[in-house]
Amino acid sequence: MNARPVSRYKTPRYPTRPEVLADRTLLERHLPPAWKSCAEMAGVVTLLLAANSNMGFAKDRTKDTTGKPAVVAPIFKHGEGRGVDGCQVVTPPIFLSEQDAMQVIGEELRKAGVTLSQTKVPLKDVSAPHLIEEYKGKQGLVLVMQPGGESKALTLDAFDPQTKVGIEFISARTEADLASEITYPLRNYHLKEVAKFVSESIGEGGHDLYFAAFYDPASKAVLYPMQSQTERDKLLSAARKRSEHLLRMQVKDFVDWLKGQGVI
Repeated sequence: MNARPVSRYKTPRYPTRPEVLADRTLLERHLPPAWKSCAEMAGVVTLLLAANSNMGFAKDRTKDTTGKPAVVAPIFKHGEGRGVDGCQVVTPPIFLSEQDAMQVIGEELRKAGVTLSQTKVPLKDVSAPHLIEEYKGKQGLVLVMQPGGESKALTLDAFDPQTKVGIEFISARTEADLASEITYPLRNYHLKEVAKFVSESIGEGGHDLYFAAFYDPASKAVLYPMQSQTERDKLLSAARKRSEHLLRMQVKDFVDWLKGQGVI
């Protein structure tokens, strides 16, 4: 029996950390009876609960905000979400248009009862991450957070006010908006990494929201100068279809996650 990576999984039904932080009585209400009857254990638990009540609020998350802290889904990994373009690259990433990507996302979520009726919704309590490229030896060029810089509110691509589900699609344009200008001869794309940074930003400052960041899988097409235009078109079309399928798989995993959270 060969080991294989898990591509889809069900979310555990125990409370998530943001949910515990949002309800400071949750742990106390679910203490084992044996712990409550032991004076020494009760004292230790009291200290732990007091420490827990301060976790996650060190960054003034409760000031000028309403609702519980945002509950952020993991990055659902379907597709590499990376690529290189420029010069003589023969396998450039083929990007989905934002319109096509949002159509795929909207279709899958509507099947699950989530309607993304609002678009371009600013999150006043979440700052967009500032990203730069750094060269790190064997890892090559990677994205890292850049401290400082002008702070601007992060804007959700779409939001459902009924279920409080919000999403962001990380396209090549999104990366260009968040990352500093790249001066290398070859243009590197880090779409999956950008999705991770955006999710972390919303996890730190967002409220009253169930959030997922999807990313363009950036499927590749092998293109050579001697290929006919017909051959090129077929390869480009096949790459886009692969990306649409992989993006759809990301959304399906998010739907499973929402069910595990009890949202739908």
